[in-house]
Amino acid sequence: MLSLALAAGLMSGCATEPAQGLPSLAQPEVSAPHARLLMRANVAPNQRFIVLQQQDNNSCTQPVLVGRGTAQQAASPVRLPVGQLVTLEFVIVTPSTKHGCASRWSFTPRAGQTYLVQGATVGTACPAVLVDVTTPDRPSPPPDLLNRVAPGQNCLPLDKSLRLNVNSAIQGGQHNGEAVLNPNATTRDLEGLIKR
Repeated sequence: MLSLALAAGLMSGCATEPAQGLPSLAQPEVSAPHARLLMRANVAPNQRFIVLQQQDNNSCTQPVLVGRGTAQQAASPVRLPVGQLVTLEFVIVTPSTKHGCASRWSFTPRAGQTYLVQGATVGTACPAVLVDVTTPDRPSPPPDLLNRVAPGQNCLPLDKSLRLNVNSAIQGGQHNGEAVLNPNATTRDLEGLIKR
């Protein structure tokens, strides 16, 4: 019932934190095989981000809190179980308005790997990515990473979900049919594009 209320809150754009009252992720012991998850976001000062794990991968329900943070304070790293499919959700919450948005992925973490969930607020869009940053200067999506959302659907069936193989949606692209630019872009990034 809690997951239904959470889903309804996200769809309507909740004004209160949707993770309030959720249990925290049960992390593997440090000595057990595990993957590491980092969480970051470039959001407005009045916004915060939340990362959830949906324990039911098929219906995207039974959420547990993985981490939360703000632009000023990153969420603490967590240990993820390995060798089994996990469904993670990245949510940006703006308490003063009825605006909220979320991204959801499924993948199988591998032992010894470090993953990063990174999101940003760009206008009314909130692009987010999940990448393997075990080699920090070459982030790449996990090989089995699936996008679980589509227009009008916030939990695509696993067999209908698209495999993600782009390096970073935050580098640019589209969100709801609108262009999304890199929030850290400068005029230098545009040099050479216009020929005189």
